[in-house]
Amino acid sequence: MPDWSYNVLFKPLLFALPANLSKRVILNGVATMGALPGGPNIIDFMGHMSPSPTLAFEGIGVRFPGRIGLGAGLCENKNHLRAFERFGFGFIEIGPLTVDAMPEQYLLKDIRSMSITTDDNPVNGGLDALSLDLRKLKKTSVPVFIRFAHRTNTAVADALNELSVAQQKLPEWITALVIDTRWSVLEWQDQEFSEYLQQASRGRQKVIVAVSPDTNSEHVARIIRCMKNVDLNALSITGGTRSGGKRMYGRPSADTTLDLVKHLRRDYPNLFLIASGGVIEPIDATNLLEAGADMVSLYSGLVFSGPGLPKRINELITAQQFAAAQSNKSSLAPYSISSVFSNGWLGIALIGAGLIITGSSAITVALTTVILPYDEQFLGTTRTALISLNANLLPFMSHDRVTYAGAGMSCGILFFVLSCFGARTGQHWAYIAACTSSAFGFASFLLFLGFHYLDPLHALATLLLVPFFVWALIRPPNFAPMRSSNTRNTKAWSNSLQGQFWFICIGTGLILAGLTICKVGTSTVFVPEDLMFMKTTAEQLLCHNSHLLPTIAHDRAGFGGALVTAGIAVLVSALHGYRQGEGWLWWMFLIGGLPGFLSTLGIHFAIGYTSFIHLLPAYIAAAMFVAGLSLSYRYLCVEPGVDSMAGTRK
Repeated sequence: MPDWSYNVLFKPLLFALPANLSKRVILNGVATMGALPGGPNIIDFMGHMSPSPTLAFEGIGVRFPGRIGLGAGLCENKNHLRAFERFGFGFIEIGPLTVDAMPEQYLLKDIRSMSITTDDNPVNGGLDALSLDLRKLKKTSVPVFIRFAHRTNTAVADALNELSVAQQKLPEWITALVIDTRWSVLEWQDQEFSEYLQQASRGRQKVIVAVSPDTNSEHVARIIRCMKNVDLNALSITGGTRSGGKRMYGRPSADTTLDLVKHLRRDYPNLFLIASGGVIEPIDATNLLEAGADMVSLYSGLVFSGPGLPKRINELITAQQFAAAQSNKSSLAPYSISSVFSNGWLGIALIGAGLIITGSSAITVALTTVILPYDEQFLGTTRTALISLNANLLPFMSHDRVTYAGAGMSCGILFFVLSCFGARTGQHWAYIAACTSSAFGFASFLLFLGFHYLDPLHALATLLLVPFFVWALIRPPNFAPMRSSNTRNTKAWSNSLQGQFWFICIGTGLILAGLTICKVGTSTVFVPEDLMFMKTTAEQLLCHNSHLLPTIAHDRAGFGGALVTAGIAVLVSALHGYRQGEGWLWWMFLIGGLPGFLSTLGIHFAIGYTSFIHLLPAYIAAAMFVAGLSLSYRYLCVEPGVDSMAGTRK
């Protein structure tokens, strides 16, 4: 459930439900994706959220993939864990956990204040249920923390016994035990708490102590003093703030958390600090990191901003690191002979240029003679004879060939821009989009086996372009970490999610339509509206000339293949390429889409083939095209991109 689907489709529905119900719906959806065979891989494809390897670091003896973690309260079982592993987190925290189950009774979300209010107690399903569930997993790809808590007024002796039971039952692969101090712990004496921490340290897990942002400064100092008594130095600021006997999370706790981080970093420079509180936008996380936090965990931000928040933060951190290191350098490969031939991005660019040239030539033929000499030779007849056979036959063939050529030109523009502005600058998704769609384009040539007509020029163009495709595969560009300059949930960002949604719909629609047309082209050849336009039947055409249907089928199947090819490029670009300031992506969609839409709609009206049902998919796609461009313009073309972060063009 990426941001474009969460914010556009699901969030309005979920926020209309009672908070408890909406939470269960969304977490059940996450659990379903985690449990499905291939579900985590679907999350990878849809979200592309893995953090850059450059963000990995070492802390408290643990290797973390990144600095953004998932705070306690959302991950409740192994299926949640399997799904959340793919969200780009540096760690995942489960809990708060108590030995006995504590059911949830109160949950309220407030959109205006961006806050979530709950009971002030450790709501969970109990130790036995969680440990039994987690033991079904052998390992995880990210560090996993367990937030452990005790009920209010739990005596030290009882707490030590509960801790011992938990340490025995929790799986060995749990990385750290986070001791929650919000309830019983603050009532204990220093010696008692030190004894408790000493026992916790004897377990297999690292030990982290958690305090809420509004914990009294004297209590915080006492907790840190007890931690030092047993050589612990990891502190987590988490758990929201008290409000009217309840516990409030989200934006209202942001300033309190930030102030505490600054205070602790100043007074205890060696502490390993994890901060959570009011992280709703990427800038909230970077502010905490700049204030001294070593890591930041998310909770309410996933609810109000969407599941793409960790990805946005990771890419912002990557951009900041890159800007600091490369402020006086160029990240683009130089335009030299050696660099050009050492990177295969130019191969895809040349394929794009070839398709633009051949598409333009094909449109010229389709609008004039329509058929070429080798077509006449295969048909065993002349252009004049075809006109005599059926007055609408040649216009219909022209319509097929113009739409085919227009789709081919669109593919060429997409390939050219993806390679020159995406793959060349090290954007892995752009290289994948270009290569994957190119691969299908070349494979679609084999559709001629379904209609037994080998177009010589089509075959020649394919043979000439295949070497460039091979070049692109064997000489991939040097990939750079993905970076983003987006810091806030602006109106432009919100609109862009809707624009992204429409382009994802266009890409998906092109693929489905293309596959359908490929099937028609290799089977029935015509749809009912085609025959109504020509005022004939397929049998009558076949009786007049047995080679006529294979010739038409070639154009139809080729058009279908071109639609799928363009659809793959659009879909992958829309899924993975939307980043603030990437204006080239907007222009690619605009310029790449125009040949396809203009050729399709223009030729239909030019020959009078204006069946509303037949053109309805094109009308819908055109409306989505305009909406997508309009909603995305400011975010992609006006908002500052990563180049602005270093003060120089990279």
